[in-house]
Amino acid sequence: LLQNPVETRAANLLLVAAAKEYYDWKDNDLVLISTVGFPTTTSSVVQNRLTPRFVDIEMDSLNWNMEQVEKTLRQESIKAIFVSPVLGNPPDMDRLTRICQETGTVLLLDNCDSILSSWNGRYLNEYAAISSCSLYVAHEITTLEGGMVSSDNPRLIDLARSYGTW
Repeated sequence: LLQNPVETRAANLLLVAAAKEYYDWKDNDLVLISTVGFPTTTSSVVQNRLTPRFVDIEMDSLNWNMEQVEKTLRQESIKAIFVSPVLGNPPDMDRLTRICQETGTVLLLDNCDSILSSWNGRYLNEYAAISSCSLYVAHEITTLEGGMVSSDNPRLIDLARSYGTW
């Protein structure tokens, strides 16, 4: 857990920076993002010199079209999927995790709008390599402002903490 709270946008920025270094991604590598999400998710990818690759949603669930996600991951060289569940409404995390494992894609989580959301009895951040959380006043847990980065990988947290102290 990154102990020093940072602004929400900065939490996503640190998350992507840490993942980029840890997984040795190169500038312009592709990160899959939903067309329905937050500017802070996309801008963190762009600011880290990665390229967002958008996948559309299904109107009935407002979540990713999983057929498009699977097809894209199998046809293109995508390094990561950056999940950002709007209003805590997650996609099929079991299917997404399976697809990531089969394609060698890293699952990142912008958990800012879904900190207490779960899928099949597990919190969403348990599915991701690294996740962010907003502590902004409008969210479930608040410090009025700020955010945090979490992971069960100590090296990812060390990298995020290092970037955060810059």
